[in-house]
Amino acid sequence: MDIGEYVVARHPMLVRAAVLMGRPLERARSLVEEALGERARAIRRSDDPDPEVLRTLHAAVETDRIGHPAEAVPQERPDQPPGLDDEGLAVRHALGAMPAEVRDAAVLLWFCDLTAADAADALGLERRDLPPRAAAALAALGVTEGDDARQLLAQAGDTILVRPAGPLPTRPPRGSRGRAWLLPTVAAAAALAVLTGIALQLQGDPPGRPDAKAAQADPLPLTLRGNQLPSFFGYRVGDATARLEAYVLRVDVTRVEACEPPGLVLGTNPGIGTSFQPGDTVELVVPRVDPSSCGDDYPARVESWAFLDFATGRGAPPRFAREVTVSVDGGLPVRLSRREARDPSLWGNALSRVADAAGRIGVDDGHYLGPTLVVMDGVPPAEACGVRRPDDLGRRTAVELAITLATESGGCPLTVDLYRRGGAVDTVVVRSPRPQGSDSAGSP
Repeated sequence: MDIGEYVVARHPMLVRAAVLMGRPLERARSLVEEALGERARAIRRSDDPDPEVLRTLHAAVETDRIGHPAEAVPQERPDQPPGLDDEGLAVRHALGAMPAEVRDAAVLLWFCDLTAADAADALGLERRDLPPRAAAALAALGVTEGDDARQLLAQAGDTILVRPAGPLPTRPPRGSRGRAWLLPTVAAAAALAVLTGIALQLQGDPPGRPDAKAAQADPLPLTLRGNQLPSFFGYRVGDATARLEAYVLRVDVTRVEACEPPGLVLGTNPGIGTSFQPGDTVELVVPRVDPSSCGDDYPARVESWAFLDFATGRGAPPRFAREVTVSVDGGLPVRLSRREARDPSLWGNALSRVADAAGRIGVDDGHYLGPTLVVMDGVPPAEACGVRRPDDLGRRTAVELAITLATESGGCPLTVDLYRRGGAVDTVVVRSPRPQGSDSAGSP
């Protein structure tokens, strides 16, 4: 596997895992970078490096505890973005109260989504010794199912701000006679390019947002400059804060009542496309949610956003069945094992199409608009936008998510149908967006 791609995709998860296992943020970053440097060759050789990297990281966490035995998950942290929901922080409090061996099992099983065998291996246990620790963790979290624990730990992870990865530690490879090597990550290079671009573009007075009349005469481009606020559709507050701080911007967080997952960025003030200068303040709007007051579709929305996190490389894989079937635009299905499904590079173009749709913007009346997510739970139509539902699915129900742009009337948005058995995703059907004039609906 390409190590740069792996670091970009998994660095935030690894740092959050180390923090949830009780290490302060800066030390967690150092431990992760050391583990990545140590396992660099293994990452290149493996299609799924997570188990080996996490085994190395857990060993580093345990060693670090010897020198700092009194530290656990802090109850109050300077690294947590302001304005987050209380539930994610409460989960971190619960983790901090657990014995280290129970907490580590919970993090590896339900935050890192390792299999029981891989988690036991990372913990240095016989597999039969893992269930008692898992049961103790579930009891401490106040839940009975692993899926519930997975959702709680995801909320806890969203309270941890993770900045882009730096270069991996310099290590002399075997047989190099002491020659040092340095493997910069794609994330670090991208961050440097962004900051350099901002410095160049902000030497003069940056242009402001055109007004509506000017936009009618000279339509806004659909490609934003480096000194314009991007869309944060699908971002969690920690990742959005890290990206804004990379632009040398200040961040405020405002909470509003909304039935969306805790920590999800609902929008920004000022909005997409607004020109900025270093030192400006951007307000992130996030939900204050009481699931008991939300409609029946709330669990489906949580699941849909979690899949979008995975597709865009900003979140952990959802819970997959032993075998996962992926179908794109009615083409030949691809079958992946559970382990293969957790590797985005093995999905062909399915996930990239989702990520592309999530990253699009539109222009309406001189203003930029981002996408919206529409979620339905039921039996998808037998045919939609000229693409038939796979025959072997019959009338199975699915969570269907559609990524739409308000500026595009007619046509078909990108849609994804998530079919589950026993709470695990076993089939994913992706339909690419199509322009106006394509078939837009079918009968169930």
